[in-house]
Amino acid sequence: MSNAEITYLDKIGVVTPDTTFKVKILSMWNFVPKGKKEVMSIELIVMDEQGKKIQTRVFSGQFNRFQHLLNVGGTLLIQHPNMAMMKGGFNITRQDQQIVLQWDTIVKRCADFGGPVHSFNFVDFASILQLNCPQTSCFDVIGHIISRRELDTSNPIQSKHNMKITLSDIEGTELRITLFPLH
Repeated sequence: MSNAEITYLDKIGVVTPDTTFKVKILSMWNFVPKGKKEVMSIELIVMDEQGKKIQTRVFSGQFNRFQHLLNVGGTLLIQHPNMAMMKGGFNITRQDQQIVLQWDTIVKRCADFGGPVHSFNFVDFASILQLNCPQTSCFDVIGHIISRRELDTSNPIQSKHNMKITLSDIEGTELRITLFPLH
């Protein structure tokens, strides 16, 4: 597999037995359906060397084959993956498809990943204010906090507590943000 030609995620089409992705694992979690106790799948966000991201899934029937290879920050060569349409849920990577590691998929650790070290997806303040930013996925911002209010705990429902802050970017564009606690 070391001599395989790498397919970049922006060139996803029909995968063949020769399709090989070189990716870094950015995030990983177990999916347990509501009302169930068993883990149905391991969900991953992976990034190729060009910085393109895609969601990836390993169903419980394949845990024994792949689980020992999966760790956040780890890099992999994935040969002959299956591709499946994204259905329901929150589409973090804005891809129509996801990679699925199946019985005929070959996965090996990779030591020579040459892609980005971090996985930030920055959006400028002007795009946010003009609503030209991604509406159904996550993105990052960077700026200076120029004002903030104390944490508002006046509502007895903890999930409604909030803190208002104002950020400024390098051009001086201001963005007002309300932060809520994570559950």
